[in-house]
Order: sequence, then structure tokens, then C-alpha cells
Amino acid sequence: MENEMKETFYRKVGHRYKPVLEYDSNMLDAFPAGAHLVVCEPGCKSTFYNVEPDHASLLAAFHPHREELGKVLRKASELRMQRKITTPREREAWKAWASIMGDEMMVLEWSSISDLLDTLEKSLVRFASEIAPDPTERGEVPLFVEGV
Repeated sequence: MENEMKETFYRKVGHRYKPVLEYDSNMLDAFPAGAHLVVCEPGCKSTFYNVEPDHASLLAAFHPHREELGKVLRKASELRMQRKITTPREREAWKAWASIMGDEMMVLEWSSISDLLDTLEKSLVRFASEIAPDPTERGEVPLFVEGV
């Protein structure tokens, strides 16, 4: 069966047109087996593969706020001293240490914001799994049944 959505693009080279690209919408839009979440925003399409169907709404709610949550986490995880410098002597010692260390002053390293958001997302899904009762225990028929 010939695919109706297949299209070949050509580029003019000299006096002839040569095929340079073949577009197949069925190939690009195909999904592997499993439950997947597609989030479309202006200029962006994000696809999450092998999503637990019960957690799709949680992931869909989390995704648009990822950047905002990143800013909150970035601010909350800034490197800082355990206590405030209170005396002039402590302030001078800190300035001296900073001038000696220069660019190497930040010898400690924190996880990236992206890593923190991934961990937060996985934690939310795990937490939702723990508190959400199994639909079969409530007498409901699951949305997806293996092998059907």
C-alpha cells in the first residue's frame, strides 16, 4: 500500500532538480508500544514515553511549570555559608580567603537544576503511586489492560 503522506523535496542544482529530503508523516508521528504523553505548546512539542497512565495528569501539570520551578529550586539551592558573618574579623577572613582562592573559590558543586527537577518529577510520581489506591481495588476497570 502506497503511503499518501510521503513527500520528496528537491533542490535545484544547475539546470536539474535533485531529491534532497523525503518526508513521511507516518514515520515521524509513529509511537512505540506503551502509553505516551504529548504536550504541545506554541513552537514546541514534548513527548514523554512509557508514562504510567495514572500519572499522566501529574506530569502534564508539572511540565509547563518546569522553568518556574527551576528558578525556585535554583534560588533555594544557592551555595551559602551555614551562618552569617557577624564580626568584622570574620568578614576580613572571608574576603582574604576569597581573594586567595579566586576562580577556585567555588570548590563545592551542587546538582544541576535540571537534575533536581527530574528528581522532583520522579518523586511526585512515586508519591502519587503510594497514595493513590489501585483502581481495581475500588472495583473500577483499568483504562489500559495488558494484552487487550
